[in-house]
Amino acid sequence: MNLAEAVELVKQALVAPVSVWPRFSPKKVPLVLYDEQAFTFLNHPAPPQERPSQLTAATAVEIEGVLTATIPIRLSEDRTAKNLIPLVYHEAFHVYQGEGVFRFVEQFHFFEVLAYYPELDGTYRALCRVEADVLNRPNLSAEEKAVYLATLAEQRYAIRSRREGLLPFEKTAERKEGTASYVEQRMRTCAFTIPPDPVVCDYGWSRQYDAGAAVCQLLDELALEGWPARVEVGESLFDILIQEFGLEGVDLACFDLPEKIRCEGETANQIRSDRQTRIDRLVEAGVIRLRLPTGVMINRSFNPARLLSLGDGRLVHNDFLLVQLPSGTISLRNGDIVEDYNRNELIFREIPMQQTGDRLEATTTTVQISLTGVKQVGRNVFTIE
Repeated sequence: MNLAEAVELVKQALVAPVSVWPRFSPKKVPLVLYDEQAFTFLNHPAPPQERPSQLTAATAVEIEGVLTATIPIRLSEDRTAKNLIPLVYHEAFHVYQGEGVFRFVEQFHFFEVLAYYPELDGTYRALCRVEADVLNRPNLSAEEKAVYLATLAEQRYAIRSRREGLLPFEKTAERKEGTASYVEQRMRTCAFTIPPDPVVCDYGWSRQYDAGAAVCQLLDELALEGWPARVEVGESLFDILIQEFGLEGVDLACFDLPEKIRCEGETANQIRSDRQTRIDRLVEAGVIRLRLPTGVMINRSFNPARLLSLGDGRLVHNDFLLVQLPSGTISLRNGDIVEDYNRNELIFREIPMQQTGDRLEATTTTVQISLTGVKQVGRNVFTIE
């Protein structure tokens, strides 16, 4: 699928959009479709003539002061409208959220909190595993699923409360990504009769996409009136389950949580050990350390499905990371990219760097760096001011 074909598909789809969320329609949402060479804006009141720097991922960002859904066509290679149009709905819904319809009070630093996400905590992993099991069990009624999920969520939320910012981070992720994924799934089902896939057990932040969407589907099955409005004004999806279906003394024995906690703890320890070994070998072979500035706007693009939080202030990107700063851009696509929030630095495998005055440049097949205001403070260690 090329850009022109994608634009025509989207135009046709927006003529008579599917109703998937109260008061939301993608029909007039500003959006831009793009590939590596070109871009096309739709519904934007002041589309720029030059290629915007924000075209880095499928997301919603301000372009010329207007919140805009950005749709990369490379994600739709060898695909059809069944994949492209639901993605448009997903990102257009983020625009709807960002227009002030959803009330988000994000009193946390997204990436810093994410670096302490407990995806390598055995108890947390066991709870996630059981949640996925509950959502997928055909022999449970919707009410039974809701009661079990409310109990599990209360235990999972208790783990979040151990570190400041994690619980509001979790609830915000449910409301943002869970609902957008639900909108995407609803569109795919309504327009193309493709039902949602079973929930895949995931432990990282990206679990909120599928698990959140599945809880939205469950709230529909429960015919709980007005739940979308409750989410818009601040309740998380699992908050609603706890409020409406939380009970004392729910028996979870049939899920054998103690054994799952033991197994998941062993798995988590092995993942942590393996990853630390890889990082140690990376450092031994030679790395670049870029220390990021504080107090400035930093935009990041990354693959949430290929992200690992070590839970100790370090994030590992296994696909790509694009960092946009006032002083330039860092594009890394070589995997094993470490963000260390204890030291506020990026770590990646050593490559040739060229510094002229305060300008730092690097260009390889997997790394492109162009920055100003850079000082070298050690061998392969640079500080960005």
